[in-house]
Amino acid sequence: ANVFPFLKSLTHIKDLPGEFFIENLARAYHAPRDIHALLVFRGQALPETLLDKIPILVLEGEVDDIVAPGQTAAVFRLFNNRPIGLDRSVVIDEACHFDLFHGHICRQKVAHELLAFFHNATSQRKNRNDNKNQ
Repeated sequence: ANVFPFLKSLTHIKDLPGEFFIENLARAYHAPRDIHALLVFRGQALPETLLDKIPILVLEGEVDDIVAPGQTAAVFRLFNNRPIGLDRSVVIDEACHFDLFHGHICRQKVAHELLAFFHNATSQRKNRNDNKNQ
């Protein structure tokens, strides 16, 4: 039995500075804020009306023992007026938490999902713009 199932993935990122993890923990858990205030572009908070038009991709690891599948998909409940088909939620087979960010699963499965999502989002935006111009 594997006592520490994500040890292999964890040791692959051992050269990242501890400050990276401390900062993320502090922002996510110790200084909760309104999610809308965290979404900033070029120093300006994005208006909530714009947030309803931005595609969201949620990637989760099937065997993630840090953030269980289903937890990050809760982001969709933060926005009320989302068009159908704008967002995507994917569970990556056999992926633990760190596999989503590093290693062969990231390079093969996660990268594939990211590219497909970006392509789909770009195509949808082009179609909307084409329909406006007709």
